[in-house]
Amino acid sequence: MKIYRKDNSFILKRKIDLKYLDNYDEEKIKKAKEYLKEVINNNVVDDFIFLEEIMKLTNNNIKETYENYQNKICYNCCTSLSSILKNKLDKILGKTYFVTCKSIGFSTPNGDKIIKEAHTFLIYPCLKNNKILFILFDSGFRNYNPIMFYLEQNSKDYSYETGTSKIIYQNNKKYPYLLKLSKTLKRNFKIVDTNILLFFNPYYETLNLLDYDKECYKVKHSYKIMDYFNKVCIGLNIISGDLTLYCNDKEEEYNLNDFLKKNNQEIEDILKDYFKYLNKDIKMFIKILRFIPKWVNSNVLFDEVISDVETGNY
Repeated sequence: MKIYRKDNSFILKRKIDLKYLDNYDEEKIKKAKEYLKEVINNNVVDDFIFLEEIMKLTNNNIKETYENYQNKICYNCCTSLSSILKNKLDKILGKTYFVTCKSIGFSTPNGDKIIKEAHTFLIYPCLKNNKILFILFDSGFRNYNPIMFYLEQNSKDYSYETGTSKIIYQNNKKYPYLLKLSKTLKRNFKIVDTNILLFFNPYYETLNLLDYDKECYKVKHSYKIMDYFNKVCIGLNIISGDLTLYCNDKEEEYNLNDFLKKNNQEIEDILKDYFKYLNKDIKMFIKILRFIPKWVNSNVLFDEVISDVETGNY
């Protein structure tokens, strides 16, 4: 199955065979839960790595470089963490599947319509009590609790952050299930109320995840480095230029255009308090920041996304 976007790129999916499933194994799920926690806790999310790769390969034509670039790993938060987790889970569960959700809030309203789907998690189908049971592993939203739900049924409420997560069956052919989250973790690591709604179809796996990951950068305007262990965040809206820096010691806000008027040493002096926690080259990061205006003007990003941000429609 192909879900086409407006630029003729597409999301490739394949129906999951639910005829021959393993029986639910409590010990295996306990081990899978340990892996889930390990991946969530031990990985720093860094959206800027993709731009670093493009920057290193670019001569003059950024768009051409992007179009010819074939990423070898996933870079987005949820796709990268899901890929790492899948490699671990498949060793004990046999087979898990990438499942992607209808895009809501990944980009701007127009960007979400263009990209079609964005958030990614893993689904493991099995048999329990002679019924098909789906187990959802969501490392992207840092949910330590795998969510279990039977075919065409709601799940129970699961604890998530200080709130709950729940799956609701809604008898919709395209997206028959809804994952609902009542809390979210902000970039200053505060937990706040929310109403995140993720519509998905666990009967189809998303294929060619590397291409899928790369396409997301055509509508991606919000980038971040999140070190959850050290509680450090660098967040940037690459179009508006809103730059936020956060660690336990301090929090600062800048406009990227003004920030880039400083020389490299001045920028390094500002960033060093945050980078002392990060295993990342601060000088390379400054080069990426200087590359970002060129990326925004490269015609890789859709004009509708840029317009949304510039008019505050996001």
